[in-house]
Amino acid sequence: MREIKFRAWDKTENRMARNVEELKFNSKGIYAVVLNHLGFEMRRRANDVELMQYTGLKDRNGKEIFEGDIVAFEDSDGGYEYPDVVVNTGIVEYGELGFYFTNRVAAEMDDFYIKDGRCDDVEVIGNIHDNPELMEVE
Repeated sequence: MREIKFRAWDKTENRMARNVEELKFNSKGIYAVVLNHLGFEMRRRANDVELMQYTGLKDRNGKEIFEGDIVAFEDSDGGYEYPDVVVNTGIVEYGELGFYFTNRVAAEMDDFYIKDGRCDDVEVIGNIHDNPELMEVE
């Protein structure tokens, strides 16, 4: 069973809160208790954060992979007939079939679902909030 945890983009401070300690539900709304960049607990309304779930996977360097991460990975852009290998870039998202990489920029390809739980050839190179320039087409 995979570990369930979240990180959050704090919209009020425009920075990543690496740990979401608690999610609180009460009559006044939903709140996230996050650790800020200095390690202090901050209470944020749900509308003030964007939660990103841990996939349960680590990249080739042992870094945890979360929704919203930008990853680089080797892939073939031509199938069996044209097995040219390219380094591709994608965003980790969650869909009906699980976590997948989307918005590829190095080659026109379908979304890549993480089916076997292996990410040996994947490297986290940033995330959509801190490094949006990584997904720009040159």
